[in-house]
Amino acid sequence: MADMVKKVTLENGIQVSFFDRSNRYFGDFHRICLQVVIELPLEFALTQGLDRDKAQLERSLEKMGVPSAEVEETISGLIESFLQTATAYLGKPEFPAQMLTKLQQQKRKAATLLFKR
Repeated sequence: MADMVKKVTLENGIQVSFFDRSNRYFGDFHRICLQVVIELPLEFALTQGLDRDKAQLERSLEKMGVPSAEVEETISGLIESFLQTATAYLGKPEFPAQMLTKLQQQKRKAATLLFKR
């Protein structure tokens, strides 16, 4: 299991968690990989058939060829860069409802594909 590096709760209740999945791949060089998990606020009501543990969006942030001495600095930089660019979108008051709609559409689409076979 990856270690949680940082967890941020935005003003609209959206929780953004960063998990470190980095590894050393050659000599002193690392592949920095952060898994970003975006979750609905706990008080946000889910529709029937949608589990809370599946009501999330995921994104991966990566950077290759990072020397050991720069690993922590690079991880912090990736997190801050993501938060600077994504908070304007993720932090909108209407985002939780939009996220729930998207998750419902994905669930319906997956069920439709399952039954089309």
